[in-house]
Amino acid sequence: MDSRHIGLNPGHIGLSTVITLDDESAWLAGLESAGGYDTYHLPAYQRLATPDGCTSVLLTYESEGVHVALPLTLRPLPAEVRRATGYEYDATSVYGYPGPVCDVPADNLGEEWRRAFADWFTKVCAELSVLSVFVRTNPLLDASGLFTTGPFVPRSATPTVAVDLTLGREERLARASAHHRRALRKSAQHGLTFVRDHSASAVTGFTTCYLETMAKHNAADSYLLDEARVRRMLTELGEHAELWVARKPDGEVASAAIFLRTNGIVQYHLGGTRTADYALGAARPLFEAVAEESHRRGDRWLHLGGGVGGDNDSLLRFKGGFGPDRFTYRTITAVLDEEAYRAAARAVGLDPDRAFFPAYRTAGLGV
Repeated sequence: MDSRHIGLNPGHIGLSTVITLDDESAWLAGLESAGGYDTYHLPAYQRLATPDGCTSVLLTYESEGVHVALPLTLRPLPAEVRRATGYEYDATSVYGYPGPVCDVPADNLGEEWRRAFADWFTKVCAELSVLSVFVRTNPLLDASGLFTTGPFVPRSATPTVAVDLTLGREERLARASAHHRRALRKSAQHGLTFVRDHSASAVTGFTTCYLETMAKHNAADSYLLDEARVRRMLTELGEHAELWVARKPDGEVASAAIFLRTNGIVQYHLGGTRTADYALGAARPLFEAVAEESHRRGDRWLHLGGGVGGDNDSLLRFKGGFGPDRFTYRTITAVLDEEAYRAAARAVGLDPDRAFFPAYRTAGLGV
């Protein structure tokens, strides 16, 4: 895993390369060849989101003029699993929507092409000593149709919400729910101001809002952030990350959120509201301010995401108030060696048939 490119024998399955984060230019070229991508696919984001001890790679594939790119993070397997199976890694998507991208609509690809893609993927995983794979798709750049054969298994399909930024404020609000419009009018009474702000006080305010929101939802420690990590995110992502805050008349931050912006796609990434300020309803007009600024800049979509864990919950209903546009977030898994997979779970005292994937682990990646 030390080389920048791990060339694979193309044979009848097309040309392929495994690119590591050491070579940003090759990574970006791989994304460009596969068509659209957003911030979650960028080397800078992948580097930030890759846990210590793990290695992120970009798998690129070309066959019959069709190009695919898929970022994955290789995680060392527990020692007991390595001893029991001989495999070194499993692979997963980092937090967010860094799913596969393809320069041709996946539904336009024939069954033979997809089988060849599955064969290639299986061979790549074997060469990388990968036992299982968990893929998060990107709802706005959905290439899940690539994964319909071979070792791939669809695991979930849940709705997400996006705001059409080709529309001006008046048109957007006409498509929003009546409750959303009433809530905006109510919040306007509190004298809040909304601005893009990367100052030290904004970072402090964001961190406070975010941590209080995570505490309210009993989030796992892996989802927690401190100010240093927030500053690092804003610095390393540069123009691709924006911190927006809602300030009260006294200057205190009531609500704040980080948005990621690449190629006309604005992603709501992380955010929160101070517990004491929930009654102000600051998050809703904050998102509207971001939508209006993004509209003026010519962006295409503001993707708000879905509910907690994909559930149809209060968070999804809140986001759904912004308008009717819906997309689908999917997760896909692959077990490359079924016998070894079952042995892996038994090696750590877990049921191979348990619902959690992969069965031999007890937790996924955080933010």
